[in-house]
Amino acid sequence: MNRPPAFIHAGAPKAGSTWLHAALSEHPGIYLPPGKELQFFDKHYKLGEDWYEKQFSGAPDGAVTGDLSPEYLFHPEAAARIAAYDPSTKILITLREPVKRLLSWRQQRISLGEDVDTADEWLTDAATLEAHLYAPALKRIFDHFPRQQIQVSFHAELRQNPQGFLDKICDFIGAAHFTPEVIDKEVWGARAARNPALTRILYAGGQALRQAGLAELVGRVSTHPAFTRLIYRKAESDPGSVEARRFAHEFFSREYDTIEMLTGRPLPRSWRAEP
Repeated sequence: MNRPPAFIHAGAPKAGSTWLHAALSEHPGIYLPPGKELQFFDKHYKLGEDWYEKQFSGAPDGAVTGDLSPEYLFHPEAAARIAAYDPSTKILITLREPVKRLLSWRQQRISLGEDVDTADEWLTDAATLEAHLYAPALKRIFDHFPRQQIQVSFHAELRQNPQGFLDKICDFIGAAHFTPEVIDKEVWGARAARNPALTRILYAGGQALRQAGLAELVGRVSTHPAFTRLIYRKAESDPGSVEARRFAHEFFSREYDTIEMLTGRPLPRSWRAEP
């Protein structure tokens, strides 16, 4: 018997994982631990395998279990750790056009109350761009898992045909097709913290509660509409200047051929278009 989970959505961050978690959580034959991101193979690895497996203790018999922790993709040791834990695990990856994804990631940091650099600084800083390259991250995955256990999708496919995107994932993980209530909904838009200092405290407290085994409580509170209205406000994501976007686009486009070679899939046309 394989160890839980049967599949891991390893990233990338800001490429549809929140929507995917909401959708798969509606499936009667799939079990996802409450609270969305377990982050075991990157942030909480020291807690040990017993802690990790306890997160799946509520799974019904026969359920397909999954871990959606999108920051695994960029962590230098996550792929090796997952393979050492269970080399039969199926790996899901969703890639988003990197300039838009980086800007969305910056907005995520703002929503957590962090004091971040301007969009232009993010888009023109070589160290920041280097840390968000897909090719090295993908290579780690393909070095540790056979190709038939890896499914690479694109965020553009989710935007264009969410049902087809979901059906493809269900086929890969061995779950029946279904249509969730969130099929045509945006689950998480651009937000900013109303009180950054308070948000940072609440986030740190939530992480501590997760480690203590209270992930379900954290998940329920953090996604409750009243809580989100209290903590966040809607915000427009700063797109940065045309010059900065072009710089980042040129930087990322150097690895596009490598990504296509690694994944065996052509990139969406929108990736190669001038930003």
